[in-house]
Amino acid sequence: MKPGGPNEGWANQQLWMGHAAVTSATTHRFSETFARGGVEQAGVAAVPFHAWIDAWEMRGLDGFDAQRVAPLELKASAADFSTTLRLDADRALVLQGDHGYSRKSDRGQASYYYSQPF
Repeated sequence: MKPGGPNEGWANQQLWMGHAAVTSATTHRFSETFARGGVEQAGVAAVPFHAWIDAWEMRGLDGFDAQRVAPLELKASAADFSTTLRLDADRALVLQGDHGYSRKSDRGQASYYYSQPF
């Protein structure tokens, strides 16, 4: 076996994070998950749109509009909840930070962060 390059496999320094929450008037259930990039544990494909972290996933549905990032199917589960949602948007993305780019430190760590009002 020959090891991959410095950013391949487990040497890849990408970190993926997902949050999921289900709420009602009386309860709030939530979970989060983290995964490493480079080992197919998490990733994203632009066309057709598909983002995943382990068993959690978002997929673009028929008629997907990349500007609205919709319609989507979202699947997430945790110890105390499981949900599958079909989401469509009638408003634009809300970009956090500098046009969606959220710098975390002077050393260059950053993330892309936006909210989608559904």
